[in-house]
Amino acid sequence: MFCSIINCKKAVGIRIFVFGCVLLCGCQPNPTDSVVANKNDGAMESAINRTIGDASSEYAQSRSMEKGEKVESFAGADPAVQVDVNFEYTSINKDAPVIRVIPHAISSEEAQKYTQVLFQGQPAYEDNLNLSKSEIEKRILELKQFASDEEALVDKFNNNQEDIEEAKEYYQKNIDFYKDLYENAPEHAEPALTDWRFKPMSFYRTFVSSFENTEEDFKYDQTLRLQLFTTLPKGDAEVTVSNRTYEDYRLHNIFYFYDNAYQNSHLTQKEEEAIETARKLLSDMGLDSWELDSCVKEESHLLGEGRYWYKVTFIPVYEQWPLLRQEQLALINHDSLEDQYAADYYYEEITVKISSGEVADFYWQSTMDIVSVENAAVETKAFEEVYNIFKKQMQTEYTVGKLERSSGHYGEGELEAAKVHITEAEMGLARIRVKDHLDEYRLVPVWVFRGSVDYESSVGSYKEDTSRVLVTVNAIDGSIIDPVKGY
Repeated sequence: MFCSIINCKKAVGIRIFVFGCVLLCGCQPNPTDSVVANKNDGAMESAINRTIGDASSEYAQSRSMEKGEKVESFAGADPAVQVDVNFEYTSINKDAPVIRVIPHAISSEEAQKYTQVLFQGQPAYEDNLNLSKSEIEKRILELKQFASDEEALVDKFNNNQEDIEEAKEYYQKNIDFYKDLYENAPEHAEPALTDWRFKPMSFYRTFVSSFENTEEDFKYDQTLRLQLFTTLPKGDAEVTVSNRTYEDYRLHNIFYFYDNAYQNSHLTQKEEEAIETARKLLSDMGLDSWELDSCVKEESHLLGEGRYWYKVTFIPVYEQWPLLRQEQLALINHDSLEDQYAADYYYEEITVKISSGEVADFYWQSTMDIVSVENAAVETKAFEEVYNIFKKQMQTEYTVGKLERSSGHYGEGELEAAKVHITEAEMGLARIRVKDHLDEYRLVPVWVFRGSVDYESSVGSYKEDTSRVLVTVNAIDGSIIDPVKGY
């Protein structure tokens, strides 16, 4: 079992490294001339504090389900951009809530509960948990050296005494942690059952010498992690649970990877069967209220031609309203975003990859807690007004340059023309920052407009084959929400 677990760790480590690189990629430049420049300007706060009962009788009487169809074409912000609209829409016939939420740190008890389901009841191992006495001694010695090297601390933290003291406290905390482990440590380490305690990320490094006295290493270890392994019938599997609450960004997620489930992964099940398998997993984990968002057949470019799996995506439901999937944040590190008000927490969703009836991959990111329902029935704008705001946004902001930058396919000046296809409008909730409370968020009712883009260029044309969110309109005050920044 020991060799089997270690081999799995090597394979999974490559996958996690690539996954981390994807998360830290740069975001595209954002437009500076939005239709709604002064977002909210007090209008939304006022609306949140006003109940339906305080609203006009005309609004109360007209609160019924809206259904309709939109079919038209118009130019974008320049003549080279054509916008084709063709969709049917239905509003949600329920009271629209405004909900205050905060990121949820995953507890050891929750990690154990979910891991037991993902590991199919098999024991969870932590191969670095049972460090030998000599390894622990080496780590303690290194940490003491780091904490006492005043010259290095001044250099690494730019003589910021507050940061230096915080670093020393951090080193002492880790020294105490390893001293606790030392008492019962063996002379020679073997893989051991987890104790379900979160550890700094450096705990799982293969070589102690890779721990360096740098500010980057200090920030790295602000992520606390459980990195677990087991053996299933087809081979090894891993669960990684992460919590990070440092000032630069936050992470709370659960990641499961069953490597051998992807081997020989010719598609042998139907879409409905894949969805049912994913739903059963969520039910076993106690997540029955989540709503199916999409099921996409993905082709593997690593395992050979003609090999596929299904990627099933679920979105959470709050007060009977779905939290709609947005284009995921491109970056959440404030140091790189250069915007202190931008969101520092990815959007919440669950993705499950099903390969020939097996759960091969599970990822739940950005768990949330409800703080309060600020208004259970806020007044929202009629769809026709929202649609006019959307149309004005397309006519004001959607230029060839904007689409060129966001395409990921063309360099400056290469895109000649584009056609935007708007094929869906959906009402639900979206997450935005709370002004002056940057650790909290609001879920507000919105309309999202989805579609795809056809790009025309002499260097090669390109058509998007999947639908994505192009415009999100706040249904309370009509402001445009930038999903990249989260407000």
